[in-house]
Amino acid sequence: PPAGALRGVSGGAADLPAPVGSELGVIPFTPSANYGKPKKKQKLPLRNPKAPNIARPLPPLEAYRTAPLPLGQNRRTRIRPGAPGAPLPAPTTAEIPTPERRSPPRADADPHAPIGFGVGSLRLFPYADESIGYDSNPTRANKGVKGALFDRVEAGLGVQSDWSQHELRGTLRAGYSDYFQTKNASRFDAAAALNERVDVTRDTTLNFDQRYTYDTLNAGSPVLPVLGPAVTTIGRPVVQTYGAGAGVTQKFNRLSLTLRGAIDRTAYDDSKLSDGTVSKLSADSYNEYALRGRVAYEVSPGVSPFVEVTGSIRKHDQRLDNSASQFARDSRGVNAVVGTSIEISRLLTGEASVGYGARHYEDARLADLRGLITDATLIWTPTPLTTVKLRAGTSLGETNTSGSSGVLTRAFSTELSHALWRNLTLGATLTYANTDYQGGVKRTDQQLTAGLKAEYSLTRSIVLRTSFTHERLKSTAPGQDYTANVFLLGLRLQQ
Repeated sequence: PPAGALRGVSGGAADLPAPVGSELGVIPFTPSANYGKPKKKQKLPLRNPKAPNIARPLPPLEAYRTAPLPLGQNRRTRIRPGAPGAPLPAPTTAEIPTPERRSPPRADADPHAPIGFGVGSLRLFPYADESIGYDSNPTRANKGVKGALFDRVEAGLGVQSDWSQHELRGTLRAGYSDYFQTKNASRFDAAAALNERVDVTRDTTLNFDQRYTYDTLNAGSPVLPVLGPAVTTIGRPVVQTYGAGAGVTQKFNRLSLTLRGAIDRTAYDDSKLSDGTVSKLSADSYNEYALRGRVAYEVSPGVSPFVEVTGSIRKHDQRLDNSASQFARDSRGVNAVVGTSIEISRLLTGEASVGYGARHYEDARLADLRGLITDATLIWTPTPLTTVKLRAGTSLGETNTSGSSGVLTRAFSTELSHALWRNLTLGATLTYANTDYQGGVKRTDQQLTAGLKAEYSLTRSIVLRTSFTHERLKSTAPGQDYTANVFLLGLRLQQ
């Protein structure tokens, strides 16, 4: 039928008569009705498309900074991306990281060392000692020697900062020795030291230090006057030393310059004599003002040679001493040394120097004090369990001996420490000091000190200690020799 005949028919396509030939199984083509706009044909992509013509080509791919480099290349010798031999870019997909193998925990070098406790950014290390012992010569006298039992009590505190920059460290200790049979030998002693370092810049450092010692003089001390066998010193006169210093160190690559100034005071208390008189030891008190300069050059990380010059002035509280000749003992001195710091694979570390020193006195009757100066502090660690410390030092000291300018003292000491077990340490010490009085009086003192000690750590906080010390003084002056043996057994509580 015509197309217009289909309009208005309610049955739709189902009501239309069957096309001719359907009964024969052949369905002729009949165009379907189109109720919308015709669809546009879509173009399929070409199988082999041609590369687009780009006027400015894209830059070559560049590998990530964290990409692995070929063997034999590093970041500095890296080949420019795109150049022949350049590494290929890293993949854009992330790789699954493989977990690193954890190394076994390190063993504690000293499992019985104190760990202290923290107060803010400071670490405090307190301790207390209680010991009992025997001294064969408490007063270090030449005659009338009588041994005595004694009790020793000591307490101390260590301070160490825990800062990323700057540093603060210090020690403080105080002790009292009470001799049961010889009260005249009982004494109190104390010492304190504090050091600060301020890192102004990477190459500029400020250093400050303060120190204090409180000690007593025994009856055989050369400082005390010799008035004859009938007159002796009562008690132990007190001697105090304290001072402070400040310095600055500036580095210029391998070259470093150091300038340090210090003020120290040595003060004596008057001593009482057995005849009721008083010996004016306070007249020997003096102040010392020193200025030191050092130039060092780092040849290698373990060796730094240096040249050091120190100048000092000593001023006594009393211009003229109490001797019959009344000497003016104010003096000026200069020390010049050359040396080097040593560090050989941590087996041998320290510093050693040698030079010459001289002091000129205000009184023309006093000869200049001069001599060779040696100074060394070396630590040798042949095995992880054994440590050997070697020290040598020379000092130009004061004296109140009439006619003598001063004393030139050379001291050498060695200390051996061996950890037999992890909690048992054995040690041995040996010290020799030679004191030469220069000037009109010819006198030489030789002092030898040898000792053995052992420490057994029950825990980090409880340590058993024992020691034996032998002291011997041999002097060319009559009545000054003495010998003493000291035994000590004690307990230390530490944190």
